[in-house]
Amino acid sequence: IDPRFAAFQSLKDAADEIDEILLEWCADKTRQEIVDLAAGVYSVPASPVFNISEALQDSQYNERGLFARFEHPQNGSLTFPRAPFHMSATSPKFSPAPSLGQHDDLAGSGRQSAIGKHNANSRDFQAQRQAQSERKEVGGVEALLAGIRVIDLTRVWAGPLAARILADYGAHVVKVADPRVPVDRSRGVDNKHNRNKDSLALRLDLPEGRDAFLDLASVSDIVIESFRPHVMRNFGLSYDSLRQARPDIIMCSISGYGSEGAASEFPAYGTSVESITGIPSLMGYAGEMPMTSGIAYPDPVAGMNALAAIMTALRHRTATGQGQFIDVALAEGPVCQIGEFIGAYARNGVQPARDGNRHYKHAPHGVYPCASDDRWLAIAVTCAEQWVALCDVMGLPRLALDARFCDAAERKTNEAALNDIITTWTLERDAIEMMNALQSAGVPAGAVLRSVDMLDDPHLRERDFFVTLDEPDVGRKRYPGQAILTDGLPKRNWKPSARLGEHNGYILEELLGHAVEP
Repeated sequence: IDPRFAAFQSLKDAADEIDEILLEWCADKTRQEIVDLAAGVYSVPASPVFNISEALQDSQYNERGLFARFEHPQNGSLTFPRAPFHMSATSPKFSPAPSLGQHDDLAGSGRQSAIGKHNANSRDFQAQRQAQSERKEVGGVEALLAGIRVIDLTRVWAGPLAARILADYGAHVVKVADPRVPVDRSRGVDNKHNRNKDSLALRLDLPEGRDAFLDLASVSDIVIESFRPHVMRNFGLSYDSLRQARPDIIMCSISGYGSEGAASEFPAYGTSVESITGIPSLMGYAGEMPMTSGIAYPDPVAGMNALAAIMTALRHRTATGQGQFIDVALAEGPVCQIGEFIGAYARNGVQPARDGNRHYKHAPHGVYPCASDDRWLAIAVTCAEQWVALCDVMGLPRLALDARFCDAAERKTNEAALNDIITTWTLERDAIEMMNALQSAGVPAGAVLRSVDMLDDPHLRERDFFVTLDEPDVGRKRYPGQAILTDGLPKRNWKPSARLGEHNGYILEELLGHAVEP
């Protein structure tokens, strides 16, 4: 509506102008006032940028019990993050890390019994693997999750990722979506996340749509959804409602801040909640502002956490016949990824400084510019042997004897001069060739790869990582495969992502027995 934006094709093109307006609007408001207005009143994703101290004190985190305090016999009181999800039937147990040799006195019958049980479990596992191998040898293929049906109500990244991994390993995943919401299949993002899934177009806001969903739930094992907590309740599809359809069902809810707490109904994306995790306070350059990852990092972390919780719930259900509710918060997973920083701050009260790619102790440790535009090489030397090898590869063996760099402490003291020397060397050379030469010499190094580089990476090619799928309305495209290697669907049996409602007939008529009007 604003005429200032009439000349722009999209709001993204007007980012600078919008930033100016927002900065002017924010100038007379506190950080919390802005969050309360944006997220609480106008349902616009917004989060404060927290340092470690503020993350530890956050009321939402603490109301959900994210942090645990332990008394350690040698180290005193320590605080660490707990699990990044809640499970109604299989809550994790926590105890302090053991001291070296703390359990040496568990010798005798108790220890032998534990060893015997472990060996028996190992034999059972090996027998199962042998049986699977024999079935494959005679032409049979049994995917890990064959016979498991999953209803996927998620969008964007976290939930679709978890459901897609289940599909890759043989689960029958039904993607349920509102027929009124178009899916952009041109960019490939939705295609990548929704391979090996059937598509059911269903309006859950209508009684007949809700009834069909409950019928599907009655013959399903898992429901994954990523709405704000009130949405499934408003549809009449809460966990208690789903249990009426199938008592042992597993429901996994993924939301920005979890299903309870004062911030639970705030809208969120991975890009917005990353700011409260404390991670941006660790990222950036000396004297400059905090930085986010730029890739919605909480999303894939939440997706993998959801997957781990679902597999735990399936194992529990196999043993007990009991389903359960899983509550995953986007904002909690990344906090658990920086547990050592949380623990250190709780102990010493010191916020780590932002210092780019530098290490607090080791040098050289950074990312160096290479020949050609925007090409870079990461080098991380952590011992004397690696330092000598680096000097040899650079053709500067006497540099290893230079008094400025003769040991780790001196290299760190003279890091700026050392980085200048390495940069002079890297600027004239190809990043991948240097990576290969350094790795062959035992020096940790990696070229900073672009997407196109990864498609041709020899290591990924040798591991047959990528998969080519032919999608009728998109064409043949190559997508990332599966990084977790176990018994799943063979790639030759993988299905491209479905078009919206492509499987309505099969699911509603054949699977559920509904009469569907042509």
